[in-house]
Amino acid sequence: MTVRTSNLVSNESAAMEFIVEKPVTGLSINTSTEYIHLDVEATFQASVNSGTDVHFDWRFGDLESATDAGNVFCTFSCQFHYIFILFYHHRTV
Repeated sequence: MTVRTSNLVSNESAAMEFIVEKPVTGLSINTSTEYIHLDVEATFQASVNSGTDVHFDWRFGDLESATDAGNVFCTFSCQFHYIFILFYHHRTV
C-alpha cells in the first residue's frame, strides 16, 4: 500500500507491505489404525478445510515431535495410553 501527501511546497509518500491470509478452519486428525501395535509404524495425517500457509507441530506423548508435516510416521516401543497434541499456525515471514 502506498500513501501520498502533498501541499503547495512539498510532497511525500510512504509505502508498507503486508500479507492477507485466510484463517485456518476444519482441523482434523486421522490415523492408519485405531489400535497401534508395539514397534509397528503408524501413520498420522492432519488436514484443514482452509487456511493460508498452514504449519503443523506434532507433540507425541513419548517426548517425540515432528514439525511442518501434514503426515507423520511414529513407532511406539512401550505400552501406554498416549495423548498427543497437534498445534497449527500460520508461518511468519
